[in-house]
Amino acid sequence: MHRPLCSRTLPVLVVCLLSFWFNGAVASLDGLCPPLGPVLPAPKEPSSNLNVQAALKLFKESVHNVTGSFNKSAVSIGVQSIHESAPMFEYHFTPPELDPRGVNKVDSNTVYRLASTSKLFPVLSVLKTEGMDLNDPITKYIPDLRSLNEHAREESPLWTVDWDDMTLGSLASHLGAPADLPMDLTTDQEIDWTEIGFPSIEDSLHLNCSLLGDPPCDRTVFWKLFGYRPPVFPPFTTSVYSNVGFALLGWAVESVTKTRFSDHVRNTIWEPTGMDHTFDSKPDDSLGFIPVNSKWWDATIGYEKAAGDYYSCLSDMIAFGISILKNQQLSPVKTRRWLKPVVSTSASNLLLGTPWEIYRFTNDTVDGRLIEIYTKMGNLFHYNSILVLIPDYGIVIDVLAAGPETSGGTLLEIITSAIKLLIPAFEDAAKDEARIAYAGTYTDTDSESSITLSLDDDGPGIKVSNWKVRGSDVFKSFAKVQTAFTHGKPPEDETVRFRMYPTGLETETQSSWRGVWTIGTPEELAEAESQFIWPMATCNTWAQLDRTQYGLQSQDHFIFTVKEVEAGKKAVSVEFPAYRVTLERQSSSMYTTHGEDSQKPLSHA
Repeated sequence: MHRPLCSRTLPVLVVCLLSFWFNGAVASLDGLCPPLGPVLPAPKEPSSNLNVQAALKLFKESVHNVTGSFNKSAVSIGVQSIHESAPMFEYHFTPPELDPRGVNKVDSNTVYRLASTSKLFPVLSVLKTEGMDLNDPITKYIPDLRSLNEHAREESPLWTVDWDDMTLGSLASHLGAPADLPMDLTTDQEIDWTEIGFPSIEDSLHLNCSLLGDPPCDRTVFWKLFGYRPPVFPPFTTSVYSNVGFALLGWAVESVTKTRFSDHVRNTIWEPTGMDHTFDSKPDDSLGFIPVNSKWWDATIGYEKAAGDYYSCLSDMIAFGISILKNQQLSPVKTRRWLKPVVSTSASNLLLGTPWEIYRFTNDTVDGRLIEIYTKMGNLFHYNSILVLIPDYGIVIDVLAAGPETSGGTLLEIITSAIKLLIPAFEDAAKDEARIAYAGTYTDTDSESSITLSLDDDGPGIKVSNWKVRGSDVFKSFAKVQTAFTHGKPPEDETVRFRMYPTGLETETQSSWRGVWTIGTPEELAEAESQFIWPMATCNTWAQLDRTQYGLQSQDHFIFTVKEVEAGKKAVSVEFPAYRVTLERQSSSMYTTHGEDSQKPLSHA
């Protein structure tokens, strides 16, 4: 008898939801709900995979469609795996109309402006500087900020910024500081703003500086005028994009290191990473792509330099992204902490980190699971950039563009095409490699134990079937495990599925995996899911993992022992710690398996 579907009455809905939390997890397709993150090890040789090659060819065609009408704009694009030594994809478009000051042919060393992608550097500098912590109040490093409130219209929460409640982390995630000074309309003195309703303002409130840097708005202007700006929200309420916050992070680093911030970034990040075409101010014109008659190649945003004033090239930014994912900038645990969301936004698909813009989607893989990509975009009128990290697959993508025919939307169009085409291909590459590394039958004759592991086209992770321990069918015994603490009658004829996922815990010879039980047919689970107002309401794997233990070891825990062979690491055995048995992989399945419970090699495009 199948599990009864949830009724639409609220009390039963609550009970049903709790039941699914502990007895099975549901996602958008077939009811499968893997843990957030990689469901297989990232492919080690994605560029050699035929599916990836075909996807890259289609991606190149899509980029041609974007740039085909450009006459004055340049684009550079790179895609590289952290496991490979060179980009699997590189593309440069040189427009027919060029400013003679700059390069006459765009390549991987052509310098563009990074704009707000620069914001990664002050945050990383805080994380790398001993003694600094994102939970520290900014006034620990810049106590004079309190004096800005002397210029406030009145002493009240409406008009004074609570700088003591502002932390380095809140500034890094746009959770508190007012936005800008240089964007004040009065800096454009070619327009009479009183003609459209604005009043004349007293001379003391004019910045007398320009976003174009003629003259630049320096720190004197900040200390003189920023106190007149009221708060937008209390700290840690909701995000408001702020360039000022990143200038303050740079100044805080200076107060600790006693070094000019740009010099500190060069010494601790750029030079160790080999970023020799990255600059804190305008480099020689001959190094850069300069749109015809563009004013933005030379412009400086003054005291907000750390927020958006840096210059770099494709090869340097790809190297920087790889250094992050390979834990070369920070320790592995600090990198994992940095690549996490901090705050949600009014867009359900967008979270913010420090300062990552994190996009989430469920419509790019056949299993419909949730995937996150970590990005930082920059826009400075004619210059646009975006760095994209895809941790699940160990992939870095960078796009740099400049010219009047480009915008932030151009970059998002390119990145969207890359994601739609490449992630399914990387998924195929990961499955191809995992099939060779793990798929097959494992047995231990002495204990009458066996398990079959396979990979299929439309499911995440590794599928488990024919799982027996000491002659007992684990799938059939699962119902009894469910009732261990309730002592009720085990449900009958339930559909029970089980899949395994990597945890990232590994040594040279062993790797730890965890499994997720899914109870019910896809139809039953879809019906249960439909009864909730929010999406993926019953996808609660986070509350299910490591719950069922025997002798202090979890039933969902697996440990593979691997050895190095010519084609890479291959599993030779798998241990079930809760059952205290280790099964050997059958030699005939070391490279591929076929049959009812094993997926044949994927057909390549």
